[in-house]
Amino acid sequence: MAVEFLAGKKAPKVKEIPKAREIRLEKKEKAATPMDLDMDMDKYWFEAGKGPNPVVASLDREMDDYFKSKSEKAAAVDPST
Repeated sequence: MAVEFLAGKKAPKVKEIPKAREIRLEKKEKAATPMDLDMDMDKYWFEAGKGPNPVVASLDREMDDYFKSKSEKAAAVDPST
């Protein structure tokens, strides 16, 4: 085959991937979950000035859950309180 290229034959064409498809293949995004969509909507409303900061609200909920579970564990270990 190398001899054929030297004999004046053209090299076979390499199929090029369109740029948009190449970028899409590189990114491969995961599907949005309902929680992701809720967070996006909350961010949108916050940026529009019509709601609390969703990051702060999420942190507050997580801290409340943490302290609630911590107090429940303490009550299970020491039922006198």
